[in-house]
Amino acid sequence: MQSAEQVARIRSIFGGTASVYDEIVDAATRGEDRYWKELMLEKLGQPRRVLDLACGTGILVFMIRDRLPVTRVVGLDISEEYLDRARARAHRRRDDGVEFVWGAAEELDVPKAFDAVTSCYLPKYANLPLLVSRLGEKLERGARLVMQDFDYPERAEVRAVWEAHFESLRRWAHASRPEAERMMALLPGIIRESRWSRVLPELLVREGFTDVTLERLSFGTSSIVSARWKL
Repeated sequence: MQSAEQVARIRSIFGGTASVYDEIVDAATRGEDRYWKELMLEKLGQPRRVLDLACGTGILVFMIRDRLPVTRVVGLDISEEYLDRARARAHRRRDDGVEFVWGAAEELDVPKAFDAVTSCYLPKYANLPLLVSRLGEKLERGARLVMQDFDYPERAEVRAVWEAHFESLRRWAHASRPEAERMMALLPGIIRESRWSRVLPELLVREGFTDVTLERLSFGTSSIVSARWKL
């Protein structure tokens, strides 16, 4: 379970940003967010039920539904503000193949089992040992796991560009998106400190996942980890 301190930290970062989140994602990734998500979709296969952890406003959820219209998707998030926006999007689309549930990813308080689990931008915040240890409870044999997040690039020349980009994002938020100013101030440090892309594959292997792969993207600024639950 996430500690009260962890929950408070996440809420302090994301509080009040639901209305501008999609714009923030596009700006922070220089428009590559959709490309990264398309790569994730290619690894999903043809699941019947997908659990999207930290679903936010539902960007990936609805990309899955557009590509796989018979697939049911449950989105889980800790922010009611984000879930309200995702539900409104589902209502506008008249999409009854999605469900949005409040909760922390580590608690996995969702019904039934899934044959795929996805997540974007969660791993750097999550209690990964706890999350991975509990995933098997909600996955069918052979289920696919695909998770993506930012990474701090290893090459010095890429880091220089990366640092300049996030500084420009901080200034942009201060000038025109004040609701995102705290997020843009804290996010670079969180990414620098995170070792999620090194830790997650090791945890997955330890817990019995197979076919574990790590794919670094966009000059090392993002990574995708994929795996299969034991057959």
